[in-house]
Amino acid sequence: MAAISRKGIFSSQANGNLLKIIALIASLGVLVFLGEKLVNAALRIARAFGVSPAVIGITVLAYGTSLPEFTVSSIAAVKQYSGLSVSNSKIESDRNLSKIKEAAVVAVLLAGVLISGNFTVDYAVKLARSAGVADWLIGATIVAAGTSLPETVV
Repeated sequence: MAAISRKGIFSSQANGNLLKIIALIASLGVLVFLGEKLVNAALRIARAFGVSPAVIGITVLAYGTSLPEFTVSSIAAVKQYSGLSVSNSKIESDRNLSKIKEAAVVAVLLAGVLISGNFTVDYAVKLARSAGVADWLIGATIVAAGTSLPETVV
């Protein structure tokens, strides 16, 4: 049976690792804090110069939110930690592409909801008129039940 070390979690190595974890969390917190301050300052400047919200969204926010990734990857590359630099850039690129894909999916789904909503209104009214029923009755029954279906799935 192996001897149990008296040092355990109170060893200098464990304390050193705890300090490294605390320093890492603190530095990430500062990056987030300063990144937010930078984006807010850039937004104020852009608005002061009359830059449109669309341009602000495409440029200022894109650069501002990518600055921490760029900074960390650049510093890692300069310090010759290429693995850290490349993996950070790769993962963040994948995440950004994923966000773009999600936004595209949301846009497609929203368009689908708008199109099907338009058909729902048109055909509910046509059905009501052909059946000689008030359109509010079709709305209160068939349409209300149909538009509640997504809530029953969740």
